[in-house]
Amino acid sequence: SSGNSRQEGSAVVAGGISCPVVFGDDAPPLPTVAINNKAYPPGTIVGIGLRGSVGLHVAVAQGCRPVGTTYEVTKANGNFIEELDGRPAVEVLREFTEGVNEQDKQTIQTYGIMVGLATPGGKDVNVGDYLIRQIIGFRSPAVMVGAEVTVGDLLKFHVRDPEAALQDMRNMVGRAKTERMFATNG
Repeated sequence: SSGNSRQEGSAVVAGGISCPVVFGDDAPPLPTVAINNKAYPPGTIVGIGLRGSVGLHVAVAQGCRPVGTTYEVTKANGNFIEELDGRPAVEVLREFTEGVNEQDKQTIQTYGIMVGLATPGGKDVNVGDYLIRQIIGFRSPAVMVGAEVTVGDLLKFHVRDPEAALQDMRNMVGRAKTERMFATNG
């Protein structure tokens, strides 16, 4: 036992990031694990032991916010997006990054840019409906992302954003509390 006993009904909130941010060859990567507001260095291993009647709720916070317009994937091959709205994907990405405001340019330079993918069904897709994936390479005119892409998918560029991550976590904790309340009393 680590001596970290907690009262019954209390919660530990923990999180991690699956794609750490590294700036330059000499820069150390930023912390990728946090438990109860304390960040731990890269390479940290976290283990837990559970016994008795324990409720466990796992959720994934995207930690990103959408920027710009929604595009339709008009040509794709596996995880290569070749065209967005009938135009070369690399060209659309370049124009997008040149056209964002200064704050978003700084956020992109600091945290990078991600791709949000949504299933077709209208361009009024909500923020949480996007599956966030990294841009992992380029093969002109295509942008390679960390997921299989299908013609007709909707795409919106996203930026990593600490405030968006915090709001995601708050929303998920609120949903979990509501679900638990109805599961216990329902």
